[in-house]
Amino acid sequence: MNSYTQVVKVGKSIIGGDFRNKRTLLVGSVFYRGDKSVLNHEKGLFDKQTIRGYVEEIEKLKELSGLQHAYDVIFESVEAARKFISFIADVSEDPIFLDGVSKQARIGSVLFAKEIGIEDRCVVNAILCETSDDELNAILNSNIKCAVLMASEMAMFKPTELIDIVANKLISLAKRAGIHQWLVDVGVIDLPSMAFSLRNLRSVKEKLKLPVGCAPCNAAYKLLVDGKLRLEEVRAVNSALLSMLVLEDADYIIYGPIKAASYAFHVCATVKAVKVYGEEIEKRDFRKTSFIHGYLKKLSK
Repeated sequence: MNSYTQVVKVGKSIIGGDFRNKRTLLVGSVFYRGDKSVLNHEKGLFDKQTIRGYVEEIEKLKELSGLQHAYDVIFESVEAARKFISFIADVSEDPIFLDGVSKQARIGSVLFAKEIGIEDRCVVNAILCETSDDELNAILNSNIKCAVLMASEMAMFKPTELIDIVANKLISLAKRAGIHQWLVDVGVIDLPSMAFSLRNLRSVKEKLKLPVGCAPCNAAYKLLVDGKLRLEEVRAVNSALLSMLVLEDADYIIYGPIKAASYAFHVCATVKAVKVYGEEIEKRDFRKTSFIHGYLKKLSK
């Protein structure tokens, strides 16, 4: 599916647009519960050298593939939020998705983003139907202008209900918080639910024209947590799901932990490059103006 969606600008990144020229935004999670680089989640203590190494690798992958990247920074306290966010802001210019576990941590994070002057690089992850008034007010005071909109898990099984919630509930809440740039998350619960995620992704694009994506890693890595597959097998499953989302023209994809970037970038860039090239052959358009040709050229020498 190739369709045009509204363009959202976060920092130096452009999200949305048309498939051929869209630099898909890959979003990697960091400081999550289970991240071995984190020494203390409450106090925000972590191994800076390890995270810096992943960031440096991601910079090389961005240059090679032409794709964009953002960090989904996960935190459990205000203290941790301040330390995690300031570090990522210092070592990378990529957008930062603010993903707090508690309301207090989320409120503290958006106000801290304003305090250090990076609000234009931040995305609130996420605004839900249950988001409280004091949290919306904090977002308003932070001057952050972009947020992920996420409906309930049950709504993902009813596309018309999901569209209605986004259009008539979540956008209204976002506007109250001063948010006028929206990314829709269609949700992923487990492997079978990806069928609904893909269907909902198409529906959001067709009916709302908003940038849309999800986190297929939720389904893939659940298989590892549940002990059903080994890590290498889970990565194969995640690669398959990432490929499906690229083919369906997802505007952003949360691919999993940042250490998975080493394979996630190549999966997404390869699928996109071959699809774009195939469409050009079909149309007999051999100008090779899409950014993705750089990736093919580098790997074909």
